[in-house]
Amino acid sequence: PVMQFSDSEEPLAILLVEDNHADARLFQMALQGGITLAELTVAGDGESAIELLDGHGDREDPRRPDLVVTDLNMPRRSGHELIDFIKSHPLLRSVPVVVFSGSKNPADIERSYQGGGASYVCKPGDPERFFEVVRTLLAYWSRIARSRRAILHGVRGPALTETPMLTQALD
Repeated sequence: PVMQFSDSEEPLAILLVEDNHADARLFQMALQGGITLAELTVAGDGESAIELLDGHGDREDPRRPDLVVTDLNMPRRSGHELIDFIKSHPLLRSVPVVVFSGSKNPADIERSYQGGGASYVCKPGDPERFFEVVRTLLAYWSRIARSRRAILHGVRGPALTETPMLTQALD
C-alpha cells in the first residue's frame, strides 16, 4: 500500500521493508507528524520488496523510490539479501538503502556497510525516540534526494544550497 503524507509535487518516495506491523505503523505515524513530505510504500519482507523494485528500476519510473529503509531479519529474504539485490541491479544501485534494525550486532552493521548500505540505524525501543529518529533520518535523506534530483535535471539553486557538501563538490 502507498500512503502519501503531503500534497507536494516532489515528496520523498520511500520503500519501507518491515515485517513487524507495529514498527511499520510507528514509522507511518512518525511521517504523519513530521515535516518531511513523503510517499510511503510498505513491503512486508525482502522478497516482496524485490518484486516491487524489480518492476520499477527505470530512472524515469515515477514509482522508483528515492530511499529504501529496511529491517534486517525478515522472512523470505533478509535485509542483507535486499541490499545485495539493489546494489547489483544496474538501474537501482544508486538508490540509498538505510538499515533500520533492532540488531546492535557488529557483524550485522559491518555486513550492511560492506554490502552497500548508506546508513545503519538501531531502532529505539521508546516510541517518542523512535519518532524523533525517523523524522531526523528522513529530513536528512529528503535533502539528499532533492539535491540528487536537481543534479540529474541540471538545476542549481535552493535544492543544492541546502546541501553544502554537494554544492562544494559541484563548484
